[in-house]
Amino acid sequence: MKTLIVMPNYRLKDYYTFSLGIPYVSSYLKSKGHDISTLNANHYPGSKLGEILKANKFDVVATGGMFTHAEIIEDFIKNVRENSPQSKIVIGGPLASGDPQFTCEKLRPDYLVLGEGEQTMDGLLKALMSGSDIRKATGIAFYDNDNFVMTSPTPLISPIDSIPFPDYEGFEYGYYLDNYKEDTCSFQNIGGALYDRRNGVVTTTRDCVAKCTFCFRLMGGTYRARSQENVFKEIYYLREKYKINYIAFCDEMFASDKERVKSFCKELKLLGMPWRCQLRVNIAEEELLKTMKDAGCSAISYGFESASPRVLKSMKKGITPEQIDRAVSAAVTAKLTIQANFIFGDPAETIETAKETIKFSRKYKKFNLGFGSILPYPGTELYYNLIRDNKIDDRWEFYLKPGHKFYNMTSLSDFEFDYLQMKIGVEGHYRYRYSCGKVSSIRKVGKNTFNLNVGCQHCGELNSAKNFNPNVGMEIICKQCFQRIVINSSDIRFGSIAKMLREWYYALIVPLFILSPMTYRLSRPARKLFSELQKALKL
Repeated sequence: MKTLIVMPNYRLKDYYTFSLGIPYVSSYLKSKGHDISTLNANHYPGSKLGEILKANKFDVVATGGMFTHAEIIEDFIKNVRENSPQSKIVIGGPLASGDPQFTCEKLRPDYLVLGEGEQTMDGLLKALMSGSDIRKATGIAFYDNDNFVMTSPTPLISPIDSIPFPDYEGFEYGYYLDNYKEDTCSFQNIGGALYDRRNGVVTTTRDCVAKCTFCFRLMGGTYRARSQENVFKEIYYLREKYKINYIAFCDEMFASDKERVKSFCKELKLLGMPWRCQLRVNIAEEELLKTMKDAGCSAISYGFESASPRVLKSMKKGITPEQIDRAVSAAVTAKLTIQANFIFGDPAETIETAKETIKFSRKYKKFNLGFGSILPYPGTELYYNLIRDNKIDDRWEFYLKPGHKFYNMTSLSDFEFDYLQMKIGVEGHYRYRYSCGKVSSIRKVGKNTFNLNVGCQHCGELNSAKNFNPNVGMEIICKQCFQRIVINSSDIRFGSIAKMLREWYYALIVPLFILSPMTYRLSRPARKLFSELQKALKL
């Protein structure tokens, strides 16, 4: 079967994250002897896919993505139908697995690949090639006339060391590293000023030990880890082949086990390359984080989510506010850059629990922690509860505009939930003021680039940032404490009046509206007036 596997065009101009899922499937299929061609559509004009389809006769064309890529995948299917009508279309990834029947009904591909894709795709191609009963192929879904069919799950691969490394060459990883750069200004104080940052993205595990209600588990929640030997074989390959100079461990469970982390750190120290990872706060102890720092770790990403014990329990997060405090303290002591988020809107959320989290988070207002609302990903318990309660009016619009609307999954009234959303938004503006460094000098050195000196809001250290481009990023890392310094865009834009008016509005006026639900209700005429003024002044 002549098969084309496509990494879809994510429609991001300056930078996109290189996905590993599709390259993993490609390398696995090649190792099984399948006739595989590949295309990374991000590296070509939009017409490239159609040109390739017209110039070749593919039996199967496959791609995949998140549910947030629904519109991209919809356009992909239209393209294939138009330019290669004989090809079978296969879609995988979370978009396929989250709500298979709805996705299959709406997009009408020939087949969905559910869960872990390597073995399932192998079995599907073999069934199509032999002409055998497609219903005997595991892990797929499709429509047979008007009947939706979902076959039995494919067993998970074990051990996962048996899976070949991702098909980096097939999806032009070298071109990606040469042409798509992360915000190098943010990292110029890490690892010897990495202006030419070549980021090696590596995953060391599959799935997760936690069972958080807001998180979709593509592979069903069965945690599996690669051996240290296998991981470092890939890292050394990436360094030799693609000259990577930084490692991003992208899996959530790289640091789920202390002894595993310590063992990895010994070899990472010998490697001598900076790296970052995600870490659960329940194992974030000072000694461990100092060991990670000594081994080259520059940054860690935490999932705080809430500071309310009641909400954390409802989320099945398995952590406590005390552990969050300890994790922040340990990272600061170890001089590791912190990235973390709080999310609101869990079914157990109330005005009181939200205030509890806001009060707790203000201890860390200088850290520019993320504040937002829970997005009920398809396939999660939260998503299916909304479907059951008929709270998603237009499911396809929900796919096409994720985050465009916040869904009330709580016991709060709609008015109280609206008040909560406003309070979260105002809190973001409040914390922004404290997370910005103090710019003491600035000089334009090129188009959209500046040299500037800025004092760290954490430790007071004066930092110099060269060739700072506000269109790429608005942060640098302090050379002394290694925490993030946000650069206020008003400083860069030489005092944008619209920006300053907006900041004053949220700093001085809006807080009066949200003192309580009652003041929020009474302020409705004033809020409407200010909203009209904002639109008129384009604030």
